[in-house]
Amino acid sequence: MRGAADGTGMGSLPRAAAACLLVLCLAGCRTTPGTGERPLTTHEGLNATLWLQSSAEYRANALQAFAAASAQLERALADPGWTSALEQTGDFADLPAAVVLDMDEAIVRSDRFQARLVKADEPFRIEDWNAWVRSVDAEAVPGAVEYARYALERGVRIFYVTNRVAEVETESLAALRKAGFSVAGGADDVLSQDERPEWVADKAARRAFLCRSYRLVQIVGDNLNDFVAGSDLAPVERQALVERYAAWWGSRWIVVPNPAYGAWESAIHGHDHSLPRGEVLRRKYELLDAWR
Repeated sequence: MRGAADGTGMGSLPRAAAACLLVLCLAGCRTTPGTGERPLTTHEGLNATLWLQSSAEYRANALQAFAAASAQLERALADPGWTSALEQTGDFADLPAAVVLDMDEAIVRSDRFQARLVKADEPFRIEDWNAWVRSVDAEAVPGAVEYARYALERGVRIFYVTNRVAEVETESLAALRKAGFSVAGGADDVLSQDERPEWVADKAARRAFLCRSYRLVQIVGDNLNDFVAGSDLAPVERQALVERYAAWWGSRWIVVPNPAYGAWESAIHGHDHSLPRGEVLRRKYELLDAWR
């Protein structure tokens, strides 16, 4: 075999070049510390998930959001013409007050599930997500429980409007209780996706349903869809929607930061979830506005 006798290796490469190539190969194939098995990869969710889990800034942002929510709640309750739901029309001044809370990344953290995807270098799959939901791994977003308790003390009803599907609603209730939230109304407090035929991913129908019986004074979420229909729009149209209701952010609408996932991400590739992962990543790079 050529290489051992004539002082060359890896075909006809000189020994020095072969050594350099080997170093480069090893550098690109490092293994996860302590396992020696899985190569380290750069999953597109790495920095965002790590920010949610380890940054002081995430906690500060969440606490700030719920402090603003509590402060503005007094204004909302004092003003009978105040509503946070675009679906609320007609005479609603005498209706009892309620707040609408999204679950994941708004009041309950799911970053450990995101971290699993990052470490395994895997895409999101609904079956994996539902398995995680069934595990009832629940931790509250900083400040969320305190805000919810304050709302209850002020006589405000709480509804959890989530895009977790109805088949895991029992586990969702258990997660809310485990994280410290009140669900005294049981299943009636949680409005899950597909619980009714018209309750699709767009939450407008569920907000309209609640508006029949309650004045919705605040909404807390992490996704534009939690507040207004339009998550299926293109990025520039979504930005325009935010600007249209600029006066509502921080008072009627409280947004909690979530850089890991959401409709903002799928808007980049036209909400086409059938695209290969590589094509999605390519479109993300194309959208970057880089300094030249």
